[in-house]
Amino acid sequence: MTLTNVEGFYHIVHFDGHGNFDSETQGVLVFEDEQGNEQAVSAREIAQYLTDCRVPIFVLIGLTH
Repeated sequence: MTLTNVEGFYHIVHFDGHGNFDSETQGVLVFEDEQGNEQAVSAREIAQYLTDCRVPIFVLIGLTH
């Protein structure tokens, strides 16, 4: 995941997709890599990306696994 490659300031990031829970990282969001394979990103990693990019609001809608 490379939020830092996109220039600009974003007030809100909206995610409408798939998520899950696992025993090690708790919550994860599921993205696709360049080959279309699932790539699970932990909630902790997402929070750090958003903090690094100074995004104040992150909206999650209808996450299913």
